[in-house]
Amino acid sequence: MVADKAGVLSEVSGEKSRLSNAGQAVMEQMLALPERYHAVLDTFVIMPNHVHAIIGLKAAPAAGGNVSAPDFAALVREFKAATTKRLREMGLEGFAWQRQHYPHRIWNDEELERLRKHLRTNPEMWAYDENNPERVR
Repeated sequence: MVADKAGVLSEVSGEKSRLSNAGQAVMEQMLALPERYHAVLDTFVIMPNHVHAIIGLKAAPAAGGNVSAPDFAALVREFKAATTKRLREMGLEGFAWQRQHYPHRIWNDEELERLRKHLRTNPEMWAYDENNPERVR
């Protein structure tokens, strides 16, 4: 979530989320996750003031033939740092993410499909989203 729920990442029109330049920069960082963090990027959506993503973590090879455990909190922290730096370089000097994030472990294929659908349809529900400062009540 963007600090103060500032809607700088995209604009929702109908069923589509149209990315701003800031949203494009966030998308570039999102698409770089698999290479940087030994992760699998399944599905994501960039909303005006927040991002939803389904990200799978794989154990990464480490020194000495060991395998390092994936660290989701580190991935999120580094993603937020990289996007914040980039957006500030683009002129959004006060840009910041909220500190927290809301991880959710996916336990089975049925839940995975339900969450994928939720992400795909998220823009059409924007008018009712609690993160939308202009939401319909």
